[in-house]
Amino acid sequence: MEKKWEGFDFTKKARLKRLNGIYTAECTAKIINYHKPKFWAIENGARSLIFSYLWDFLKFSGYKNICNYYSYGLEVLKRTIIYSNTSLCLKNEKPQRKLLTIEQISNKNKKIMRERYGNISQVPPGLYCDIIRQFRQGGQPVLFDI
Repeated sequence: MEKKWEGFDFTKKARLKRLNGIYTAECTAKIINYHKPKFWAIENGARSLIFSYLWDFLKFSGYKNICNYYSYGLEVLKRTIIYSNTSLCLKNEKPQRKLLTIEQISNKNKKIMRERYGNISQVPPGLYCDIIRQFRQGGQPVLFDI
């Protein structure tokens, strides 16, 4: 069962960061609703509850397309969601060897995490190319519309 977003489920330290994220997501949804592009996609980590929040409070619907950065060339297993108005067939390969997750890197050495976070948080260019290629082909056929 998917965890639901709950208001005030943050610590005081994380409050501003959470509110900034919510505000950014709301503004993104409003821009998409205003301009009504044929295709759109928003990326956020697989553990994020922001897409549930957008549905619960703004009725902003989309498909949660799950993939991981490893499948697009990054040497860490970072699961992510591409929230889009169309179903996407994205790579979600299991690595043949043991890879560290972002949480394991963070727990192992905070200094390394700070140094590598910029690289880890960058969306792999191959993922962008895959999404754009599927948009150009009209998206994936789905049985039921959202």
